Amino acid sequence: MALSLLVFGVAWFTLRRRPWTPRLVSWIAVALSATSAGTLLGVAGDKLFLRRLRVRRWLRWGALLAAGMAAPLLCANAAMSGRAPPTFLELLARARTEPDRS
Repeated sequence: MALSLLVFGVAWFTLRRRPWTPRLVSWIAVALSATSAGTLLGVAGDKLFLRRLRVRRWLRWGALLAAGMAAPLLCANAAMSGRAPPTFLELLARARTEPDRS
C-alpha cells in the first residue's frame, strides 16, 4: 500500500513541478502502475524474506525487488511529465549516431 501511495505521490509531485492538465489516460497509467507494483511487491517480498535462499538467489531477488520498486516510480514520472515518448525511428537514429565502444 505504501508503494502505491508513493507512486501517486511521485505523479502529483511531477505535476507540481511541471503544471499542465494531464489527460485521463495518464492517470489510468499511473493507477495501473501503482496497482501492479503493489501486487508484485508482495510476491517479491515473499520470495526474498520468507523463503530460505542461498546468497546468489537472495541477491537476485533483492535486485528484482529494487527494480520492481523503482520502475513504477519512474513510470509515474514519465506519464505525468507531458512529453511524448520517442518514436521507434528516433531510437534507431540515436543508436546509429553513438560511437562504437568495442
